[in-house]
Formats: sequence, C-alpha cells, structure tokens
Amino acid sequence: MTPDNRPKVFISYSWAVQDWTVKLATRLINDGIETKVDFWDLKEGHDKYKFMESMVADKSIDYVLILCDETYAKKANDRTGGVGDETVIISSELYGKSSQTRFLPLVLDKDENGDATVPIYIKSRIYFDFSDEEKYEDEYEKLLRHIYNEPLIPKPALGNKPEWLKKNAINISEIKRFVDVLHSSSNDTRKNIAVSEFTQSFISKVKEFRVNTNPGIDIEKFCCETETAINEMKPLRDTYLDFFKELILSEKNIIDFFCPFMENLYNKLLLLKINGNSYDSNDEAMLELYQIFIWNIFISSIAYLFHYEKFNEIHEILTTTYFLIDGVTTLRYQKPETFLRFRSHSSIFDSYYERKDRVFSKTADIVSHQIKEPILITERFAQTDIRLSQLSFALKISKIEDWGWFALSYVYSKELDDMWIKLASKKYCQKILPLFGVKTIDEFKQLIKDNPVKERYGYPNSWHSIPRIPLRLRDYEIASLN
Repeated sequence: MTPDNRPKVFISYSWAVQDWTVKLATRLINDGIETKVDFWDLKEGHDKYKFMESMVADKSIDYVLILCDETYAKKANDRTGGVGDETVIISSELYGKSSQTRFLPLVLDKDENGDATVPIYIKSRIYFDFSDEEKYEDEYEKLLRHIYNEPLIPKPALGNKPEWLKKNAINISEIKRFVDVLHSSSNDTRKNIAVSEFTQSFISKVKEFRVNTNPGIDIEKFCCETETAINEMKPLRDTYLDFFKELILSEKNIIDFFCPFMENLYNKLLLLKINGNSYDSNDEAMLELYQIFIWNIFISSIAYLFHYEKFNEIHEILTTTYFLIDGVTTLRYQKPETFLRFRSHSSIFDSYYERKDRVFSKTADIVSHQIKEPILITERFAQTDIRLSQLSFALKISKIEDWGWFALSYVYSKELDDMWIKLASKKYCQKILPLFGVKTIDEFKQLIKDNPVKERYGYPNSWHSIPRIPLRLRDYEIASLN
C-alpha cells in the first residue's frame, strides 16, 4: 500500500487491447487505486525495458495485473516484442524473490475449447475472467475487492475454544445437532422431529449443571459455585438461542413450541424431592441456579422475538396461562399461572452479594453481561427486562394490585428505549398494536395511560426506578407523526 493506504497496481498488456486497458486503468484510478501503465508513465527518451523492470520489481506496487488476450499469450510464449521482455522480467520475479500473490491474471479471451488464453508460465494460476462482457461488472467487483482486501464473504475473526470442550465441561454437542438440523436440512419431517425432541434433550443437559454445596452450611462456597455454574451455562443458553433463532426464521409456529417448552423447563427443573412434609435441603442449591437459568432463558427469548418484531407472538406468550407445578408442596399439582412465575427469585444468592459487594442483583449483573452479539447485548437484555415490567402492568397480568414483573436488570439500561421513541410515528404505533392486543391507536393510548408501571417501582436504594411507557416524547405526542 502507498503511504496514504491506497493500493497501487501496474498493468502489463499487449497493444491489441490498449483501448480496453485505458478504460480499465481509468476506472481503477477513479476507484482510488493508483495505477501505473506505460501510456501514462513511460515518457519519450525513457528506457522501456528499465521501466518495465522497475515496475515489476517495485515493492510499493501491491499487484501486477497481467491482461491476457490471444496476442499477449502468443508473444509471451514466443518471448517476442515488449510483451516478451515483460515476460522475462515477470517470470523471473514470479519464481524468484517476489510474492506470487502480487501477480493477478485477467483473462480477456478464451480459445475454441473454452480454455483461457494465458501464457504458459501462469497457466495454473487462478484468474479473473473478463472474457464475457455480460459478466464484466461481477468480475470487476471481485478484482476491486481483492485489491482492497474486502472479500464479499469476509473470514470471521478466530474465536476461542468452545467452553464445552474444556476439561470437566459439559458436552452440549447433542444440542448443537438440533440447531444444525433446523439450519441445514431441507427435510420437513427431520425438522419437526428435531423440534419435538429438543425440549427433553435440553432439560437433560441443564440438569448436568449442579451446585453441590448446601447454602445453610457454607453460604460463601454455595454462592461461589452458583456464580461459576451461571457462567458455565452460557454456552448452553447460546446454543438454545441459535435453535430458537432458526425456529423463528423457519416461520414455524413459535407458540406451539415456546409455551410448552417453558412449562416443561419450569416443571422439570424446579420439582424438588420431598422428604415427609419438607423438601430436601440439598435441592435448595439447585433451585436457586435453575430459577436464574429459567429467568435468563425467558428474557433472552423475548429479546429475540422483539428483534424480529414478532409482536403477536410476544402478546400471546405474555397472556398465556401456564400450568406450573408447586415444587415445595407434598401435593405436586399444577396450578394455572402467568409468565410472572418465570421471574428469578434468587433470594440467597442475591442477598449475599448485596451485603458483600453492594450490588442490587448479582443475578442481573452476571446474566445481563452474558452477551450474544449481534442481538443480545447488555442494553438490549436490560431493555427487554424493562419491557416485561411495563407490559405486565399494561396487559394487567397480575391479579394483585401494583405487583408485576420486576426488571432485576433495569439499572443496566443506559439509553432511551428506541421502541418507545418510535411511538411518535403513527405507522409504528399501528405496527405494535398486536403487542398490546388492541385494534386502534386510541385504545393503545388509553391502555398505557390507565395501566402504567407503578410509581417508584425499583430497588429501594436506587436513584432510578423502572420507567413507564411514555405518553409523550419530548415535543411529540404518540402517533403525531407519519
């Protein structure tokens, strides 16, 4: 590259295609590529051979473009004329001290067999095919991308070794298999089987993550193990989100999967062992961990649905009746519940760190920073958590006055929610009406006016509380703009 980071090329060609070469060189110049070619840079009185030699050997030249037409190929093979001289120079550099990647053949002609007309010394090299005028623009873009090192399909940055491959880590490759089926298979039957089998396999894998210390005996060790387990479960959560994303993109019925999935996740993970009229204290540790994981899964899933603007589905999920088992009773019956039961109730874990580190919620602190780009970042996780609070009031989910979903992570939201900023647009309001289960903008306005998040709904020692859905946005009323 030149000092200002602009690429620099030299063009070797035969006079038979000079007009074509002038057009190419002019376009390269216009596209920011410094282009050296004899009709611009070789002046009267200059030594033509020395000029060619200096261009090919010049280390500031990033690429040598070899324009291969029938005339060029013949003269190169016969070592005749100026092309022959250049061939001697180029082949010496090509097989000598220069990097082979500097020399780029551009094929302008093909023979009667459809083979590229290129000199023998570069016959085995991959080339840019300009022999078909109709494909000129595609090939020119490929050339331009190559020179600027801006591939159409960029190679991703090298990641880290997957957590599940590490010693003592839990192998989640079985869960990844379900993602691969949804992503790659064209067989609908295989996809349907993958969806039906996913929940049980996922729950079985979750149960492999354990906390073994009884909080009543050693709370510090219990909290340390819980924090470690929460972090170690992130790859499993991320694989679930890959599966859920494929499900969303496949246009399958999300509700038929998600609502039974959450019921099963809750009922199978939070079902404690009963000894007489009390539950086994060793399971108390697992109860804390699994409640946090269920909370994590629920918010992350809703964040993905918001990203893909699945407003109907979100409304149905939030208004569905879930039949959830009461794990700490001896009766073991399922009770009708709302989505509010999927909140985290990490009383031991959070209480310990609130006293120790003065954090509002250790659960929210850890989980909200378990990002999965580009969809799930800390801000988006916290905003989704806040939206669940706002919607729990707006949709009148709770039967108890002034009590709804409490957004544990609301303190990690530092920006105005762009979803509510857009309420100034009438078109956007109409788009999100299904989220609130209303038909008109007037109904929507009345609903959020009558059912706001209760005042000062937040942590007792925080300066901030969970915000309400705004009725006015600075100088604009809801739906006042097109």
